[in-house]
Order: sequence, then C-alpha cells, then structure tokens
Amino acid sequence: MHPARCALHLALLLIAVIPLRGTGVSPVAAPVTRFTGKVVAVHDGDTISVLVPAGTVLPRGTREEVRGTGVSPVKPASSPLAVKVRLEGIDCPELAQPYGKVAKLFTSEHVFGRQVQVTSTAVDRYGRIVGRVTVDGRDLSEAIVSAGLAWHYTEYSRDLTLDALERAARASRRGLWAEKNPVPPWVFRRGVGTGASGGSAASGGSGASTSGRGLPVAPVTGPLHGNPSSRLFHEPGCPNYNCKNCTAVFATREQALAAGYKPAGDCRRR
Repeated sequence: MHPARCALHLALLLIAVIPLRGTGVSPVAAPVTRFTGKVVAVHDGDTISVLVPAGTVLPRGTREEVRGTGVSPVKPASSPLAVKVRLEGIDCPELAQPYGKVAKLFTSEHVFGRQVQVTSTAVDRYGRIVGRVTVDGRDLSEAIVSAGLAWHYTEYSRDLTLDALERAARASRRGLWAEKNPVPPWVFRRGVGTGASGGSAASGGSGASTSGRGLPVAPVTGPLHGNPSSRLFHEPGCPNYNCKNCTAVFATREQALAAGYKPAGDCRRR
C-alpha cells in the first residue's frame, strides 16, 4: 500500500477508537437513540424517569459496559418500563443547596405526567440515559438554564446555546444568580466544608497564611472563581467574583495558584 494511503488509514482508525475527552460517560459513546415516553418521576432538577412503551429501542448498558470496551447493543423493551434520564449539558443545584428544590419544581411543572421526546447519545456510569429532553418542541435543558436554575455543565458540554443562555441568566440575576456566591453543584458534591449559602466551601489551606507584608490572614472560605482568559481568580466578596467569564472553579487558593492563576487586583489580600 502507498505510504500516504497507509498513513490515512491509520489516522482514521485512531479517530474511531480514541475516546473523546470530556464526555465523562464512556470510552465509546452510544449511538444516537430517540424515543418517546411519559415522565413518571422527577428526582431533581436534572434527572427524571420516563416510562417507555414495549417495543421501544433503548441503549442497554451495565456498569461494566459503561466502563469497559465497547458500546452495548440495543434491543426493544419487552414490556413498558421506566428508565432514568439525566439531562445532558446542565447541572442543577443539589436538593440540599439553595434553589435545588426550586429547580426540581420547575422541571416537575414542565414535564411531570407529560409525554416527552428523548434524544440520547450516551449512558453514564450509573446506567442512566444521558440525553436532551423536549416537550412541546421546547428543549428542557435550555429552559432550565434560561430560568437561572442550572449551570451549563462545561466539563461535559460545549453547547453554545446553553453557554449563551447561562450568560444571559447571570447578567439578569435570574434564579440562583440572585445569590451573592452561588456554589456550583460539582463543588458542593465534593463536600469540602460548609458555606454560608448552604453550599460547599473550602478553606484556603491548613492553618493561617500571611499577607505580602508578613501579617497573618484568615483562610479564605468558599470556592474561588477564575477567568480562563485573564488567568485571574476572584475570592468570595470580590467585586468581580461572579463575572460572566469566570467559569473555572477552585476549592482553595493554593489550587488556583498551582493552576497558573493569579489573584485579581481588585481583591488582593491585605
């Protein structure tokens, strides 16, 4: 075979087998599956149960298949069954967080007891279908983010529409963005300390640190927000703590510094 053609075949093979980074679901994403069903439970703002009729083709995945070497086969459901669906692209506050129950109520009011369309592209490590849900032609993930009741889950999603909707909700201080320092649920789930707003926080390190003048300062509490463009981070209480471009979150000051970020000039520690 001609060397150039051989190189092309090798490149295509690598594209086919190398997993996409940032999916967080499986080394090989499942084929797109579309189905319709009735929402019979709302577990929280971004997780629902959908009852699908017999004969519905579903992605069939076990914990081993999700972690393992390939895409699980699909087969028609032999009888009506309920499946959990995790809304793709967003992360709502946990129920124990501010606005967590509000997000659940919002989702319930929009889809509980109604027929929805699910477009699934993956099964997560818990065996849940990950997909977009639409009702009456409206995308549920987009509706929740627009209402200010979820973050665009940028670790796993590059959806430009969700990104724009979150920015608009932040700017208008809708929903959870009315909070002074809303704690992202992925930070809350790490369970590092407790914050004043009911979310998770983290200390700025063990023991007291010192300022540039050698004076002791109290440890910082609360997650720090970083701007990937300016490489600056903001501590809770800083004027630009909730800037629209501050999408990086650090549990401690040390983490931010280790990642190459510097403290913003408008909130330097004294």
